[in-house]
Amino acid sequence: MDSSNIRNHNEEEKEVLNNLGLVKSIAARFIGRGVDFDDLVQIGSIGLIKAVRQFDPSRENAFSTYAVPLIMGEIRRYFRDNGPIKISRKIQGELRTIQKYTDEYEKQHGHEPIVDDIVTGTGISYEDVILAMNATAAPISLTPIDEDMEEMAIQDKNAQSPLHALEFYDVINMLEQTEQLLIYLRFIKGLTQTQVAKVLHSTQVKISRLEKKIKQKLKQE
Repeated sequence: MDSSNIRNHNEEEKEVLNNLGLVKSIAARFIGRGVDFDDLVQIGSIGLIKAVRQFDPSRENAFSTYAVPLIMGEIRRYFRDNGPIKISRKIQGELRTIQKYTDEYEKQHGHEPIVDDIVTGTGISYEDVILAMNATAAPISLTPIDEDMEEMAIQDKNAQSPLHALEFYDVINMLEQTEQLLIYLRFIKGLTQTQVAKVLHSTQVKISRLEKKIKQKLKQE
């Protein structure tokens, strides 16, 4: 390998590392779909490498604008080529129970049951009903769908965010179980504070306070 090739390779590697946070940001949207986060990052990195090699700054406005579709495409292709999402046997059993109850409820009442009805009718906890019903849901934005709150470090901010994705996930592992579940429900599954409060058998006010507490933890790390 001559010096020019070595230089190009080093520049490519540097560009990939500098934009790895973008891959983590996109990969996070697919958490809970049966593939480990680290594996999602590796899959998405294939798209990032393609973007680095193909990007033409003279024709594109921003690298992230060009890279996101390629990264997303690699991850979606993986799910498409590897069949249905794998979920635990426990959740599979709960989903069957929920579906059976839902079918019977619809026949009797003419409409689908709400979560409270399913909890009462199946004996499955509110939390487990929510998680089971979302196990095969499509990935959504990590930004909460309602209530004013600053975005919490997961989205690409042109590499200027004080909390990059890698740092975020390092901190997440240090949070208490309830705090991790709150993050999952709010920012991965998009539940409102009121909905999360029901899942955690709490109140909207307490959930709001806990969010602020978590946010402070993330800022301190």
